[in-house]
Amino acid sequence: MNIEKRVLRAAEVRRNGLVPGILYGKDFPATSVQVSALALTKKIAEVGTSKTFSILLDGKKHIVYVKEYQNAYMDHSSYMHFDFVKVSQDDTLQSNVSLHFIGKEVFNKSSLVFTVSLDEVEVEYNVGSGISHLDINVEDLSEEAPIYVKDIKVPKGIKVLSDPEQMVCSLNQATIIEEKTEGDEQEAVYNEPEAE
Repeated sequence: MNIEKRVLRAAEVRRNGLVPGILYGKDFPATSVQVSALALTKKIAEVGTSKTFSILLDGKKHIVYVKEYQNAYMDHSSYMHFDFVKVSQDDTLQSNVSLHFIGKEVFNKSSLVFTVSLDEVEVEYNVGSGISHLDINVEDLSEEAPIYVKDIKVPKGIKVLSDPEQMVCSLNQATIIEEKTEGDEQEAVYNEPEAE
């Protein structure tokens, strides 16, 4: 991915179909940069904010990750600004990754309610081992056995930092609440004992 140093004002950069941003890191001075809006959109969709990737700036290769980004106010599919953080191969990173629940559709036609208590976890990994999300298969989930953080299977090189005893998702019977009809209320009043 090619990026360039930015010399124009942010508004002018955006008018030219580019997105302004900043690149910084350990022993690397903060540098104003810009990148094609299309290239940035594709890259964020691919790596999220946890996976590292390579960029070229002034012909030099750097390993970075997306620290944060700002969406356009009226169009959340486009970006107004971004932060890239430069890292080295020896660095250890921490990030929150989202949880994707596979097979939850099987409960749509049952009396069971699938409840998510946690939709992301904090993980630690070496540069190059990052992941954008974790898949959790819930097809065999039962009422008696909810899934906890400690039950999540992660790829080699990934360490989960979140509390292992924290519940991730569960399955419960739907609760049906019967509403009183007007007749029921009248019956209740009719049967009320007279005051002495």
